[in-house]
Amino acid sequence: MDALNYWCLAIGFPLLTGGIISGSLYAQHALGRFWSWDPKEVLTLIAWLIYAVLLHERLTVGWRGRRAALLAICGFLVLVITFVGANLWITGYHSFDSFLRRP
Repeated sequence: MDALNYWCLAIGFPLLTGGIISGSLYAQHALGRFWSWDPKEVLTLIAWLIYAVLLHERLTVGWRGRRAALLAICGFLVLVITFVGANLWITGYHSFDSFLRRP
């Protein structure tokens, strides 16, 4: 399981980084600013920081097993809240609450 955790981190972290960078470039093109401090952007940044700490600690300190798994679970829960919860419970630029309202 630890090897799978590391493999998912090694693949997912660069993909999340690329998604944040490409999203900010698109936001600059579409909105005229890279970052708007929307709740979904902030939650994604928090998840990215959690995974960055996890990757750093695995590579430099040698975190393995339970500690690495718990931090990976925390990062995953933040991402679930980002992709599901931010759309349903938090209002902002990225929320889909305007689609739920009937005219």
